[in-house]
Order: sequence, then structure tokens, then C-alpha cells
Amino acid sequence: MIPTRDDIIQELREAKGMALAQHDRKAIKAASKALAELGAYEFTEQEAAEVDLIVQDDCVKTALYRHYDKNSTLLYIGVSLHAVQRLIDHRDKSHWYEDITRIEVQWFLSRSEAYAAERHAIKAEKPKHNIVYNGGG
Repeated sequence: MIPTRDDIIQELREAKGMALAQHDRKAIKAASKALAELGAYEFTEQEAAEVDLIVQDDCVKTALYRHYDKNSTLLYIGVSLHAVQRLIDHRDKSHWYEDITRIEVQWFLSRSEAYAAERHAIKAEKPKHNIVYNGGG
């Protein structure tokens, strides 16, 4: 038997519900896109839960950090929930890590605030090694 449009919409909503329960944003996005393509725009309890998850994830204290070298040259600006862990990641992956001599951390009450401040700071301050928003490298 060939599934009907309604059957497919129901399966997509179930898949989206499972993805939501697992906080799998990629799967949530894929299911949402498929539902939109099918014209299934009704706002269900599931979509309300998705919005709640997005809001909950955004309402997390988030650090914007700046790395400087010994001459106070701004090397990098970034955002992280865990600034110390992110520094360790830079140690393992960034060729300029050993140039860091000073770190400044600024806290924001939400991730969206921190990301907006990051975009603005990178564009205004032109850190040497940011690529996104700056073209550095």
C-alpha cells in the first residue's frame, strides 16, 4: 500500500518528536523542512516543545573571549559555554595557540547575545586569526 500524504506527515511528526526528545537539532531541522515542503504548517504541541528547547538553549550564560599576544595584538575572538575547555581545543588545533599571553572573558546571559556581540566585535576589532566575519587566517 502506498502511504498517503497524511501518513507521511504523521511519520515525519513522529520522527521529529524522537529527534526532539534526543535534542538532535539536525534531525529536527530535516523533519521540519520536510513537513514544510508538504505544507504541514499547523503548530502542534511538538513544535511548541521545539520552540521551548530553542529558548531553553538560548538562556544559558555564555562567554565571549578574546585572545591576545605579548604585544596586545588581538589574535582571536570566540564564544563558548566553557571558555577553559575551548582554550584546550585551541591548544590542540590552532597554530597560534602558543602566541596567547592574555585572555579576556565577557559573560552574556544568553547564547544569542554572545553570538551577536561576537559578530560585532570581530567586524570592529579585526582579530588576526578569525576567518568568519573577518577573512583572517
